[in-house]
Amino acid sequence: NFVRFLTSYVHSSPKRLSKFKNSQRVSNPDSKKILLPVSETLSRWNSTYQMLQRAKEVCGALSVVMVGEGTKLPLFPGEDTWIHVDTVLQFLEPFYNIKLELEGKKCSTNAVQSNNELFDHLEDWEEYIDTRLNTSTSVERRQWLAAISISKYVPSKYYSKTDFRLYACVTYFDPRMREWY
Repeated sequence: NFVRFLTSYVHSSPKRLSKFKNSQRVSNPDSKKILLPVSETLSRWNSTYQMLQRAKEVCGALSVVMVGEGTKLPLFPGEDTWIHVDTVLQFLEPFYNIKLELEGKKCSTNAVQSNNELFDHLEDWEEYIDTRLNTSTSVERRQWLAAISISKYVPSKYYSKTDFRLYACVTYFDPRMREWY
């Protein structure tokens, strides 16, 4: 939530956005590319992954924006927050990679293989959560298990279609054309 706040906070003021860009120019004068924070869009797949990934890339510039903003604002995220961001990124990365593969932006993949890898990933995370957060009253544990359950729902809906050979073949050869077929 704090990364969402930082992203919208930077974008909500031209002065803060300018301070953010200047901070990047000063810290990396050789780069001609300014990276802006990515806002999360609830209706877009992987926008959370992209938002968190970019926040890690521009962490220094975000901290510069927060300096001198007054005492009304929460402090810049500490190490625990960034460790949590890393954990969430590890969980979301396979979803992002499979999306790129199915869009044809990465090497083509077989839909069955991608789904199998995704389900294996989710099962590994269930075990990880059970060992890491083993207290039954843990709110964080319940949230993680709910996220995993929801993450299984959508792919399982399409997984059943892979029994239809044409769908599996089309997805394998050119995933961008699967809807056309």
